[in-house]
Amino acid sequence: MTRKEFVLITAIFAMLVIMVFASGCLEQRCVECDGTGTIPRELRYQVTDSRGFWKGVHFWIVVTIKNIDDTAGTFVVVGTMYDDNMSITESSEARIGRGVTQDIHVYLGAEMPGGGWYRYYVVPEIIHPACPECRGTGTVSVIPFSL
Repeated sequence: MTRKEFVLITAIFAMLVIMVFASGCLEQRCVECDGTGTIPRELRYQVTDSRGFWKGVHFWIVVTIKNIDDTAGTFVVVGTMYDDNMSITESSEARIGRGVTQDIHVYLGAEMPGGGWYRYYVVPEIIHPACPECRGTGTVSVIPFSL
């Protein structure tokens, strides 16, 4: 074996060793997702309409929600009806597909014949999409290029 062949084989072997060890040794925890591989967030939505109404002696709240996220998910509407002496809180949920608009009906009972006022809030599902920085692995390479 000549000296040139020896240097070439040694260089190739050294590059292989660097590729094998660098793939695991030169990685650090992703700072975007703190090493979990996902970034939890709420589903994005838009309330397009809300109304409260009496139907006979029963009070209802209807909230129209549009899921503007690219993922289907569950939305909960929590409604509370108040009068001077008491309050009633109930909730209802629905699974809404991406881009879909849907009504969620919350029945608040008939205990308050005097009326009163109401409030509601929406609780969207928490989803866990893959981190865009580490592509869901939880680690990022500290070398500036890919081997």
